[in-house]
Amino acid sequence: MGSSKPEDTHIMFTNFDHAYNYELIRSEDSHFYHYKSAFMTDCGDTIRANFMGDKVEDEWHFGFSRLHEGVATQITSGHGDAIKILSTVIKSNIEVATTNNIRFMMFRAENDAIRGKLFERIFNKLSYRYGYNVNSIVTGTSTTITVVREAIHETL
Repeated sequence: MGSSKPEDTHIMFTNFDHAYNYELIRSEDSHFYHYKSAFMTDCGDTIRANFMGDKVEDEWHFGFSRLHEGVATQITSGHGDAIKILSTVIKSNIEVATTNNIRFMMFRAENDAIRGKLFERIFNKLSYRYGYNVNSIVTGTSTTITVVREAIHETL
């Protein structure tokens, strides 16, 4: 896949037609719900995404990494597949969030990576569609993005 134009990026992150195929595997223990997903990229690397939900606190944490030559890394491959990978990761994240009616999710990215800003932009664009508010906090070493759906209380 060659380099993308800005308008291609918007299309990729809103319709997910070009995402890789993936399967979510669900498990749980006494404290957490777990979802794991893995998919192979066009260059042969494996991307692993993990979702962990605290049963008591109703908070979910998410992360993903590239498995390249047997080593997990956060470094991009340079093969021009970043948009397709992120489209797949976001699609699986939305699937977990909407299937489980998740109220709170958190993402953390190192400040030297573009990931934090990219995730913030993606979730800001998608938030209206799924009813979430997006907030980011930048510290000296990382950016933490929280995605929260406020509870709606009905009154009589």
